[in-house]
Amino acid sequence: MQLPIDPHLPEIATLLEKNQNVLVQSSPGSGKTTRIPPFLVSKYKKILVIEPRRIAAIYAASRIADESKWELGKEVGYEVRFDSKSSPSTSILFLTEALLAKKIISNPELKGIDLIIFDEFHERSYWTDLSIGHIKELQILGSNIQLLFLSATVDKEPLQVFFENLGMIDIELPRFPIEVIYQRKPLRYSWNGEFESNFVSALHELIQKGKKQILVFLPGLKEIRNAGRVLESDAKFRGFQIEVLHGSIPLAIQKAIVANSNNYEQRIILSTNIAESSLTISGVTAVLDSGLHRDASYNAEYEVAQLSTKKISYFSSVQRQGRANRLGPGICFKMWSELDERSMEKAPVSDIKKSSLYELGLQLIDMGHWPLSQFTWFEKPSDAILNDWQQVYIDSGLCVDKKLTRFGQLSLDLNLSYENTIFAVLAHCYYSIEKVSVLIAILESELSSSDTSRVSHSTLLDAHEDYRRGRLGGSGDTAKRSAQIIAGLQRRGPTENRQDTWKQDCDQLFQLDEQKKFLNTLESYKKSDSVLDLILSFSYLNRVCKRRKQERGFSNRAITTKGKEVQIGDPQKANLLPQQEYFLNFHTIIDATQTARCFNFHFLDAETFNAAVRPFAKLVSRVEFVDSKQQFYKVTELVIKKLSIETLSTEPLASNELKGKTQDIFTNDMDNLLFTLPSLSEFLNRVNLINQHQDQKIEISWPEVIEQEIAKGLTLKNRLEWNFEIEDYLSYENQKLLKALVPKELLLKDLNRSFRIQYPSNEAPLIEARLQHFLGLATHPTILNNKIKLKIVLLGPHGRPIQITNDLPGFWKSSYPEIRKEMKGRYPKHAWPEDPASFKN
Repeated sequence: MQLPIDPHLPEIATLLEKNQNVLVQSSPGSGKTTRIPPFLVSKYKKILVIEPRRIAAIYAASRIADESKWELGKEVGYEVRFDSKSSPSTSILFLTEALLAKKIISNPELKGIDLIIFDEFHERSYWTDLSIGHIKELQILGSNIQLLFLSATVDKEPLQVFFENLGMIDIELPRFPIEVIYQRKPLRYSWNGEFESNFVSALHELIQKGKKQILVFLPGLKEIRNAGRVLESDAKFRGFQIEVLHGSIPLAIQKAIVANSNNYEQRIILSTNIAESSLTISGVTAVLDSGLHRDASYNAEYEVAQLSTKKISYFSSVQRQGRANRLGPGICFKMWSELDERSMEKAPVSDIKKSSLYELGLQLIDMGHWPLSQFTWFEKPSDAILNDWQQVYIDSGLCVDKKLTRFGQLSLDLNLSYENTIFAVLAHCYYSIEKVSVLIAILESELSSSDTSRVSHSTLLDAHEDYRRGRLGGSGDTAKRSAQIIAGLQRRGPTENRQDTWKQDCDQLFQLDEQKKFLNTLESYKKSDSVLDLILSFSYLNRVCKRRKQERGFSNRAITTKGKEVQIGDPQKANLLPQQEYFLNFHTIIDATQTARCFNFHFLDAETFNAAVRPFAKLVSRVEFVDSKQQFYKVTELVIKKLSIETLSTEPLASNELKGKTQDIFTNDMDNLLFTLPSLSEFLNRVNLINQHQDQKIEISWPEVIEQEIAKGLTLKNRLEWNFEIEDYLSYENQKLLKALVPKELLLKDLNRSFRIQYPSNEAPLIEARLQHFLGLATHPTILNNKIKLKIVLLGPHGRPIQITNDLPGFWKSSYPEIRKEMKGRYPKHAWPEDPASFKN
């Protein structure tokens, strides 16, 4: 069967003959994934193809084997987590991104590999950033290894900057025509009555158009369950088989759904973005796209991955649309308006900008990269973020003298979190290797779930017993993960006297006096069931939380060791919680209201707390201002990081005793100050931008600032109304630097107009104004000596966003003509010139 990419295969091969690195950009469904690797196999002995998802790697390898009449696992194969089919003679090997990074560790020079193809490069994770950074260093040193990047939607500029002389080919090859239907109503961000009504109406319309197999994109499992409930209750859908594609579904079932192994004639597939790219789902010729996805980003304050429902990017919408016309003419119904689409971000935020870098940093240090900032980054995190992670490794004993310690190496080798590495070391001294591996696998699965369940000493052992008897849900993946952990644990020492080997590890890893005392305490409990409680508490010491007191007992709100408040589980079930003050918080979710809720928790009895937690508390003193008494106090207490577990004394302080102690006052109130003073927050964000991108840093002496303001008569009582100009406390040189590189306003001389620049936290700086205000501007505005492009939010005459862009010249050429056509009739009194870049007011 001829695919659109086929006539272009010789041209792609020629590009690779002339260039070490090549980018192929072509339409979804053109055949890039399954046709390019087998065409090139005669020129390259070993080709690796990197896929962002397991199901995509398996599907593509299987498809190539079928089309080429090859044996899967011989000429072509795959390796993914928990599954593999390959042999030493395999010429084309499909891998997930993390497995390529592991291969780099075992084979740093990538000997025997000629070409690496990164499929769906726009979806890359930080593991791909590591891989291409390492490979570029190999190329600089003379390696002949080649890279081929494939994507239907990718921003070319970063690749062109990173790889000089990048070969490129752009092929617009829609395989079959597609009809796009936009919803007339605006996009809805959550499942409510209106969303449900729009969803059902859209499906009815697709069915009326004769579509029998429909792929539906929804943000997450909650919405999938809601959709399933609605479809089952509507008589119009009774002839349809309802299927679910989600990462939690066993891989064998995912493969069966993609291939339609049951030969259903009518089906509706409810999916997350797992089906967004690389897959041709048998029989599907219609897509219903909610326009939403569940986005995971690392929240450093709570040290958790924060899940939130967000609007997809324009590139993602193109990918989803492309699932409809891979097998024939298709239809894509978009649950948003054309106006909504113009305000979409062009591309999704890259993984490296929003993820925890814990494992990636360990991997780089193990490869000899210290400081982390000196690695050849494709998209470099800020020096401040990299330095913070380096400090985490040092403080945690994972790294000493720029190298991983035995503890750090163990965490990396076993692919375990910091907490579970400690758990593995200690638990192995008292339990069998099989039991330890299963306990960790259960802990990992519990930690990644969002069920309101309690992981405790009894339920953890009960879960192990259920697993042993085959009654544990998801036991297949638990068995595979535990087998991986066993393999890692077995590398730690000889088969005989293995527990003695791990006890030696404990002695070497835990050198502090309080740690040694705890090991002795643990030994005294070795014949008691409490030993597991103690090991959990010691391992997860940073996850200790203290509940707030109320009139009767304790509330369902608690404080973490970071000093942040969390809510325990479901508020409606608060009365079912045991009356214990402390617990371990295994899993936190930040909900849509920005409330932190902890799920999967383990309460600590007094004996466990005193034996495993209290010995590690530090004695500190701080200054506190009590509003009700209008008085400063010196508070002496025992703390674990920022969590006070016991107040030992509280003494009034005279005003003349305050000097030098105001840093505490400011720090303790920082969250309130930033919330109530946007100007302070924006100032700090401007300073951070300079410190991230300039060699010259700006340092602020907060004690000096606060003490001088107090001397002027500023009181702590009205501290949330402070509005002083902090810039006045900077040196003259730093004030000039701030105004020149990150100004509050941007003057565009071409337009003779100024724009206020907004500096939101964790987002790109932006300017927002009506589209007409930018007419005549031919270049995109920047700050920081052209290092950072400003995000431009273009408003229509109605005052609502009609486009968000980081490329104004590109916008004038691409999207503007369509906007002009639509808006000119509705707002004829406004300027809508044909050539906006050269327009003269």
